[in-house]
Amino acid sequence: MPQHTHDWLGAYGAGNDVRCAIGLGRHLMNAVRSENTGRLIETAHRYGEFTFQTRLINGALDPGLSQSVFVTALNAPQNFTNATDFHEWVSKQLESFDFEISIGFTNQWR
Repeated sequence: MPQHTHDWLGAYGAGNDVRCAIGLGRHLMNAVRSENTGRLIETAHRYGEFTFQTRLINGALDPGLSQSVFVTALNAPQNFTNATDFHEWVSKQLESFDFEISIGFTNQWR
């Protein structure tokens, strides 16, 4: 792997898990610990939605987008049975992601 930089996001606190913590890493907790997020990322891979999969992964690790990824995964149908239905659903989700970014949603958590 070529040399690269890392952006470390920390969270420190106690009680109520780390939701009352300080540090930008606290915003990642819901998305990265969610079974729904993992399931949606796996489904995106299964049906060949690699762009959406990448956006989910990157979004889950972005303090400004992680809550959006969490809510998207939470509201996603649990069991897609075919690629066509999944592709249609993803198309609507990408519109929503783009809208949130366009109105500056990503900056509300910083």
